[in-house]
Amino acid sequence: RSTVPDPKMPVAQASLALEPPPEGAPQPKVTVVGGTSHEFGYMQQGTKQSHVFVFRNDGQSPLKLEKGQTSCTCTISAVAANEIPPGGTCNVTLEWEPKAEFPMFRQTATIYTNDRTQQTINLE
Repeated sequence: RSTVPDPKMPVAQASLALEPPPEGAPQPKVTVVGGTSHEFGYMQQGTKQSHVFVFRNDGQSPLKLEKGQTSCTCTISAVAANEIPPGGTCNVTLEWEPKAEFPMFRQTATIYTNDRTQQTINLE
């Protein structure tokens, strides 16, 4: 079973603190090492698992991160740093606790960035 965010729900916007640097200035570039998707596999109701997504700044200026909304009862439990220097990395931990048993599910959690080309990253 797949759960998709309700299109009628308002979408939160990133704060102005995540405004990308002006064009022509050095830019941050976000890379999610290993991808933005993780397969939790079979989980029993009431158990909890977590996965660490590694964000890397492949750009030339600091990369800023901010937690966004989630489509489920999963939580972004930790963003290790709100700013990543060029060449640096940061761990973003996503926790999931199923409230019911479903054969399949898909949930998303949003991270906002100041990368002009990827201002929204959806982890799933």
